[in-house]
Amino acid sequence: NYTNHSWHSNFIGGYKLLLKKVIIRINCLRSNIYLMAKQKPTPTGVGPGAHPDRKEEAEHLLFYVLLIITFFILFWCFIKSRQQIAIERFAQKRKRVKVEPVSRKKADMEYYKIRMNEMEKDKSELENQLCYQLQEKERLMLALRSAEVKNNSFQNQVFTTEETVDQLRQEIQQLRRENERIVHKGEDHMAIINRMAHCPTL
Repeated sequence: NYTNHSWHSNFIGGYKLLLKKVIIRINCLRSNIYLMAKQKPTPTGVGPGAHPDRKEEAEHLLFYVLLIITFFILFWCFIKSRQQIAIERFAQKRKRVKVEPVSRKKADMEYYKIRMNEMEKDKSELENQLCYQLQEKERLMLALRSAEVKNNSFQNQVFTTEETVDQLRQEIQQLRRENERIVHKGEDHMAIINRMAHCPTL
């Protein structure tokens, strides 16, 4: 808005300055025509027999008049276009005030409905996943208990086997001692038999 106002003020100031220059030129031309008419009267000041200075002044005057008219037309078109733009903006603002809140509310309601449906789907999926995880947890707990029972049974079997091995070792040692005693006893008997064979008198 400030830029448009400064542009308008500059345009109007330049237009006024140009208008002043044209008025000064017109006054000078009138004075020159008046003086030259006193010195050498002519039927017209712009015909074929006119003075060159007067002809040039008339051309300059025509140029400035056309320039002023052109600037006036451009300025009028600019003002009309600005008015049209302002009217269109005002109409758009009125349409936005009347239409946009309802459409926005509807769009927001649709968006929230979609989001609620998506959240419900996510909730059901999470509940299903939670149930599956709980079932897996129960299955793993049962498997762990079964493994603990099997481990205890295996440990008992190992303990029983170790006891059996210890008992077998003791029996083997006892059998070795019995075997050694029998061997010694057999050797003693063999020695007695040999002596009796060498000494018949006994």
